[in-house]
Amino acid sequence: MTAGQEQPTELLHGIPLFAHCSEDELTEIAASLRSVDFPRDAVIVREGDLGDDMYIIAAGRVRIVAESRGHETIAELETGDFFGEMALITGSPRSASVVALTEVRLLRLAKDRFDHMIREMPQLSLEMSRVLSGRVSQIAPVGRDLRGRTALLTGASKGIGVHIAKALAREGMNLVLTARSAEALEGVRAEVEALGVRAIAVPGDVGSRAHLQALVVRAISEFGAIDLLVNNAGVLLTLAFHKVFAHEIEDHVRVNLTGPMFLSWMVLPGMLERGAGHVVNIASLAGKYGPAYNELYSSSKAGLIAFTQSFRASYRGSGVSASVIVPGFVESGMYERSRKHGLRAPRVLGSTTPEQVADAVVRAVKKDLPELVLNSGPIKILLALPTLLPGVAEWGRIRLGTDNLYRKAAEIRAKRRDETGR
Repeated sequence: MTAGQEQPTELLHGIPLFAHCSEDELTEIAASLRSVDFPRDAVIVREGDLGDDMYIIAAGRVRIVAESRGHETIAELETGDFFGEMALITGSPRSASVVALTEVRLLRLAKDRFDHMIREMPQLSLEMSRVLSGRVSQIAPVGRDLRGRTALLTGASKGIGVHIAKALAREGMNLVLTARSAEALEGVRAEVEALGVRAIAVPGDVGSRAHLQALVVRAISEFGAIDLLVNNAGVLLTLAFHKVFAHEIEDHVRVNLTGPMFLSWMVLPGMLERGAGHVVNIASLAGKYGPAYNELYSSSKAGLIAFTQSFRASYRGSGVSASVIVPGFVESGMYERSRKHGLRAPRVLGSTTPEQVADAVVRAVKKDLPELVLNSGPIKILLALPTLLPGVAEWGRIRLGTDNLYRKAAEIRAKRRDETGR
């Protein structure tokens, strides 16, 4: 029997979520609900279960519990409240359990009807967002105690990623490591576990939405929650823009920007449910002032910086935050490969080490810092010039020789492309 037949729309009138719905909409919603009863102390939803239903409390009270944190109570809900929608929105396993505090009558809404309602009733979607933001109860921010928490790290198989993994492990964090190279990733996993924490290696492509969805499901299934996301994976192509292949434009934006954004979107609901979480994005000075021959890299990194700023502002006060790390020339990975060709950064721009980048990640989380620019030298002062005196900044860049540096790098890359076709 449907809840609509049981009490034709009257019950929904008293639920704040549906306050702005018309009578016709209430009738449609009521016809989609199914009534189900649970005794006191019954486990209604278990942490890690797939998000197949949303529940509205028609009578009684329930407790939202984080089993992975010693059955810590996240929230208590009563008649008129709802739960389970986070898992429906993302399609991910539930990040908390729900236990009946009293005898409970629930109205169950299946995923297909939920999706239909959100699409067809815009006001309902807005009201849900308002209710959710007000329901979040903040627990200790992630940065106050990293030990025993879980971090998901992309680009973990080499370069900066290896150093970040070790730095987080030394803080006592369990790790979900991902990168394209399965063999290298497994080696990093072994090194991390030798530091006394749990770690799993999940090979995958950050540019693939399907891979990211599988990654988050595996991480939550293994550890129950993702407390810290470090978007470190990135690709660089220094080449004259007219020589770039069309698919490379999409590939770079997908790996450097939309991949991190989608992954952040997937872990966010669980962080909001627990009232704690942090996202760290590894950007670049190229995102502050785009260098020559790096249109793909600089624009995607600039987008990542702006994404971090907006994300941080949107969720201020919820217990969820974000930081962006902005290194310049890092003595590892991409820059190290350039130096093999005799290309070195101008001394005035300075450089940094991968260890310093890793330490910056830990510091940003612990102190909840919005941004850390890492290079040594007067780079922070120079970064103000493009905004204050753009003409002077452009003149200075030419004088420093950075355009010439990247031109030489682009010529080397173009020659290799001519020889190999790639």
